[in-house]
Formats: sequence, structure tokens, C-alpha cells
Amino acid sequence: MAGDKTIGVGISPGAVAQDFFGGAVYENQKTSANGAVAFETGSKKLRDAIISVATNTVSFGDATNQRRTIAAAASIQLSKIDLSTLYFKSTVTDTHGVVTIIGTKE
Repeated sequence: MAGDKTIGVGISPGAVAQDFFGGAVYENQKTSANGAVAFETGSKKLRDAIISVATNTVSFGDATNQRRTIAAAASIQLSKIDLSTLYFKSTVTDTHGVVTIIGTKE
């Protein structure tokens, strides 16, 4: 039928999405300050991730260069990343930016 959103008897859309992407869901939140801060200290590989910034624009990159920015109340999507290689810092001196990452573990 046109407009029918049924995907299968007894299967919820969430169950299909989880199976489609595989892996477990990862979610974490950190606050970045004046200096660059690693999001994870140990290797944490994600296949797909959404990075959201709640307050204050942050810059991100590797340990030595944080050249990309994410504005406050904005988000970006990345694929196939190791969170231990991502460093964040607030672009506003003496303030904190709250960074949340949700993704699918590889």
C-alpha cells in the first residue's frame, strides 16, 4: 500500500537500524577548556559518529592542530574514526564547550 511504513511483522524500526549498523552504541560527553583535550585516552573506534556541541564553539583536530570548528548548538557527522585521535578545545578563552559524541562502535 502507498504510504505503508511497515517493515516486517513484529520488527521495530529501531531493531532494524541497530542490526543494519551493527556494533554497540557509544555515547559520551566531555567538556573542553583552553587547552586541547583528548576525547578518549584509549583507542575507541567508531564506524559512524555524530559530534554535537552544546555550549561555546570548539575547535577540533589532532594533538597538535585543532583547525576545524563546530559552532555552539551545531553538530557534524564523521565516519571511521578513532576517538583517541580527536582533540577539542574551546575557541572562547576561559570558557568550556560541552562536546557530546554518539556513534556506533566498530
